[in-house]
Amino acid sequence: RLLLLMSCVFSAYTLANKVENTSNILLANEHFQIENTGLIPYYRHKAEKALAINAGNVNYRNQFAYARYQVKKSDKVFTQLQLTTLTEIDGESRYQIILNDKVIGEYQNPETEKDYQESTFVIANITLKEGDVIKVASMAVTNGKIPENDETAFARGRWRSLTLK
Repeated sequence: RLLLLMSCVFSAYTLANKVENTSNILLANEHFQIENTGLIPYYRHKAEKALAINAGNVNYRNQFAYARYQVKKSDKVFTQLQLTTLTEIDGESRYQIILNDKVIGEYQNPETEKDYQESTFVIANITLKEGDVIKVASMAVTNGKIPENDETAFARGRWRSLTLK
């Protein structure tokens, strides 16, 4: 348990050190509303401070789940987004960032030998204004490398935050 606690503290510390202003971090578990489209829901993975997809349900695989955030009034102008995802050994999940129903960026996690390492994806040259809706989507996928029962294990499309810069 202590190792898990230390891991969570280290991850939060690492995340905070990757961005210039931590007040602009939108945490997946706290700031985003899970889209209830009736298709693929996220769950809140508390231990990793992330949103994730229950890949144990075969109907939730290889399709996007969505979470949304509506930009609040601010005197700041944001021109860059940084998505922080978590890598997984059993698949390289795909992600989309959507602004006002238009996909503005797509990303796929790199292959890894260690679960839950942070990976970041930056989208530059955008302008956000009050009322804009930002959606983050991810997909549970498998790379076919980790046996599990009669099939292979699936990554759960975990992501931790979206930082406004």
